Amino acid sequence: MLRERARAAAAGTGAGSVHIIDFREKKEIKILQLHSAQVFDIRCSLQHGLFFTAGGDGQFSVCSLDALSSLAIRKLCAEKVRSIDVHPQQTEVAVASGDGYVRIFSLPDLEEKKMFRAHELSANCVKYHPQGDYLLSGGRDAHLKAWDCKADFAPIVSIPAHNFALYSIVFSPDEKLFATASRDKTIKLWDAERISFLLRIDHEKFEGHVNSVNRLLWTEDALVSAGDDRAVLVWKVE
Repeated sequence: MLRERARAAAAGTGAGSVHIIDFREKKEIKILQLHSAQVFDIRCSLQHGLFFTAGGDGQFSVCSLDALSSLAIRKLCAEKVRSIDVHPQQTEVAVASGDGYVRIFSLPDLEEKKMFRAHELSANCVKYHPQGDYLLSGGRDAHLKAWDCKADFAPIVSIPAHNFALYSIVFSPDEKLFATASRDKTIKLWDAERISFLLRIDHEKFEGHVNSVNRLLWTEDALVSAGDDRAVLVWKVE
């Protein structure tokens, strides 16, 4: 997650620590014990020199990119904090947590500017549209929801997108599509302008995952998925 800064990356562990790795030196340069349970997500704001972590202990951590040190740790809920995303214009950060709420913090002061109930069960993932028009959220209730960033996060649409919990949302590099990953073992592709369903990727038809799909990454060349079956699959989307 920190590769833009000195070619470094941050890796979270199940024990709550974050390990900073320098690719040039090929060594670990720092360990930060930020959580008392697993680290679910790490995101950074290069403009403000910050990076953020989400933990299974219900805490949201804020750290300095320059000093590689903790600046603040906030207890958001008794449940897990699973997902973080930074607005494309670096004006705010969205945090999804196990109490079903999405919290919006302004940048760089990190004041809580909005908190809204996004899902009946856990809110598992959040992702801003690349132009900042809307925020997507996915929950344990298997729903995909869109929220209007320009209208104080008013609801745009709620879709029963999967059979089980959503765990990851990513946009394509050309911003025309986004993909969702779910515990139901599938990946789904969506039209980003209409927020409408396009394609279901499963094991039976596409030789996809046989267990929960937990994380997605969309590179310039391919969509990459990782799941509980310990498989990393690479998809060419045309």
